[in-house]
Amino acid sequence: MRASLILKFAIAVLPIAVCSAQTPKGNDSNFLEDFQFCGVASDTTEGVVDRVTLTGPEEYILKTNIKVHYTRAGDDSVDQTYAQFVADVAQGCRDVQCGTFGWRVPPSDGSVGGDSRYDIYIRLLDATGGVLGITYAESLKVLPNGYSSYIVISCGLV
Repeated sequence: MRASLILKFAIAVLPIAVCSAQTPKGNDSNFLEDFQFCGVASDTTEGVVDRVTLTGPEEYILKTNIKVHYTRAGDDSVDQTYAQFVADVAQGCRDVQCGTFGWRVPPSDGSVGGDSRYDIYIRLLDATGGVLGITYAESLKVLPNGYSSYIVISCGLV
């Protein structure tokens, strides 16, 4: 039960920093520092963060607006029930945040990750530092609704 609540919280909260990030005004030298501080990882040298490579053959759970990438082999392995749970919770959070609450829809990444759905990857994360999930900005290019991004969620939450 506790792991389910942690997972729901992680999926609900992680994209907020990216989806609601404000466009920097002028030449704000603290913007990148603030951007990284809010829990969003970014690659400032290349401008783009490489997508996740899983340790086994990649499988997918497709929802209306969410695509969960997972594998059943290697260190990143999870069963389909866990992947389906992540997909259901993520889609539910997106529906409430963007539908009920009226928050901005996360910008599309085009076809990166296979299609325009919001991508979530399940893989082994080092939880010794308390990291259960990370939101990665695709680039530092500001889009109309913020930054395109994807989420990595730990495979060891349940």
